[in-house]
Amino acid sequence: VWEECGHDSLHYVALVQTVGDELQLGDVKTFDVVDSMRVSAGQVSVTHLEFGPDDPTCCPSQRASTTYQISGGKFR
Repeated sequence: VWEECGHDSLHYVALVQTVGDELQLGDVKTFDVVDSMRVSAGQVSVTHLEFGPDDPTCCPSQRASTTYQISGGKFR
């Protein structure tokens, strides 16, 4: 999911779980640009771009990967 505001945008990675008949929102992480995301075996791996020291506010250029463990509706 993403939200755009002019040239800037945010990508949200959210945990949603079913509890009974309801959906419950867990943790939410935000990224400037998400290239890809993989969910497997209780983990979420996100490849994204981060801002470098000389990047303009519109254009992050440094590729990074972050992996979270999922436990109890939380990123660990």
